[in-house]
Amino acid sequence: MMAVLVSNNLLYPREDRVENRLLYACRRCGTQEEALDACVYRHEIAIQERGETGRLRDLIKDRTLPKASKRCPECGNGSAVYFQSRANHKDATMTLFYVCNNEACMHQWSSDQDQEDMDEVA
Repeated sequence: MMAVLVSNNLLYPREDRVENRLLYACRRCGTQEEALDACVYRHEIAIQERGETGRLRDLIKDRTLPKASKRCPECGNGSAVYFQSRANHKDATMTLFYVCNNEACMHQWSSDQDQEDMDEVA
């Protein structure tokens, strides 16, 4: 969301549907001004499913990611961080991706692989 600072108030994008134009408006006082550019940018941060070692190290140290008591298939460590895939189509199943908390290992696997392992045991 793009905001412009005017007299210590943030102006947020607002659509004028009658005149079909983009405005910036203050949520407190109602001040409005027409946008110079009709494009509003949205910044999204996506976690890549496969990444570099540095990114994985950042993932396992990220305190905002939930931790699971999952045994790593590579080193046997009993803890991993996990995050959900961001599938783009509506028929996709929810997949969780795990990263081993052991800095020497940092193995990645998914909940799909867990299901395959369970199928082999059954």
